Amino acid sequence: MPDEAFLELAVETAAPTAKEAAQQNARRMEAVVDALVKAGVPRQAIETRTYNLYPEYAHEPPRPMATGPQRPRITGYRATNSVQLRTRELAQLGAYIDRALAAGANRVDSVRFALSNPQEAQGRALTQAVQRARQAAEVVAASLGVKLGPVLEASTAAEPPPVYPVRMMAKAEAMAADVETPIAPSEQTVSANVSLRYAIESGR
Repeated sequence: MPDEAFLELAVETAAPTAKEAAQQNARRMEAVVDALVKAGVPRQAIETRTYNLYPEYAHEPPRPMATGPQRPRITGYRATNSVQLRTRELAQLGAYIDRALAAGANRVDSVRFALSNPQEAQGRALTQAVQRARQAAEVVAASLGVKLGPVLEASTAAEPPPVYPVRMMAKAEAMAADVETPIAPSEQTVSANVSLRYAIESGR
């Protein structure tokens, strides 16, 4: 089972000017971060992922007798700031989401689960893979009527557990305020591949 999670939240604001969009976004994101800190998330566990500020355009219909291309008209500006928090309090993920939405976040982009120490699981997987490779070699040798000699070559490769993000893309208005958001982690799988080459014992 995973023992840590990554939650990505965002604040998206729109305003007539770039300054207004940026200021509104900054105020709301600061409120979101404060709410998460009050909920028990260390501030150093929250980091900025992306920040975008760009104009929005309206394409006017072509005017009759117009010469040259018509430039699109700027109708406003949109600012987006996304942060990611890392936590081992998996049971609190739903509460963190609800606190962030109540404080002003209007996007929940993803939830990812992971192992904080995958090396331990990778070591167990490699040990099992070596044992199974040895067993398979012994079966083949017995079928051929020979005995295994020393290992001439061994190559191994351990694969970390794949990260499957739980895509949410939830809007604040779509989340029920009176019910805690349910988040359930899924098991992580660690794979290991082993290739062994044996000598055959010399005999009569």
